[in-house]
This record gives sequence, C-alpha cells and structure tokens, in this order.
Amino acid sequence: MQSTLMRQQQLYRHQSVKQQLGPADLAGFLLSPFRKPKRVRTAFSPSQLLKLEHAFEKNHYVVGAERKQLAQSLNLTETQ
Repeated sequence: MQSTLMRQQQLYRHQSVKQQLGPADLAGFLLSPFRKPKRVRTAFSPSQLLKLEHAFEKNHYVVGAERKQLAQSLNLTETQ
C-alpha cells in the first residue's frame, strides 16, 4: 500500500515540475550537461557570399591551404 502511495507522490512531483518548467525547459535542463553550446551563426556580407559561392562551385569541400587563403581573403576565421 505504501509503495503505491510513494509512486503517486513521485508522479505528482514529476508532473508539477513538468508543468512549472514546461517540456522544452525540462528537456534543456536534462540534456544541458551533455550538449555543446550552440555556435554563433556568422552573418556574411553580400560580397563574402559571392566569393564563397564561387569557391563552392569550384570545389564542394574546401580544405587545407585553400580554405585558409579563402578565409583570409574574406576576413574570416577558418571555422566561419
């Protein structure tokens, strides 16, 4: 009898926390220690976009020295 009461209390606590936080908050809280922080999205200028699109037309996977040179010419980091 007591185990049923304990289960009901646990369920009630779980539901009240869920209602207070909301499903998105709860998921974020539970997953936050395992997630990498989101990277800031780069806003490219129109001229940067043109150069990037042109480079992509030539080679869909820019790596190495070409990537470094492209980034420098656009005043970007290699990861941007």
